[in-house]
Amino acid sequence: MLQSFIYPYNKGYIEGKNNTTKVFKRMSYAIKSFERLRKKILWRQILQLKWVNPFEL
Repeated sequence: MLQSFIYPYNKGYIEGKNNTTKVFKRMSYAIKSFERLRKKILWRQILQLKWVNPFEL
């Protein structure tokens, strides 16, 4: 815990991506092909990166 005060790094971004992936896996449990699930997860991540909040402009 002391390390978190010394170093400016944290793993919050990665934990958020892992959580999003787990939620998406739960939502799409009927997908039989792993490759299709992988593509959908990557596509979802790209959409989140490109999304711009209109209220921040």
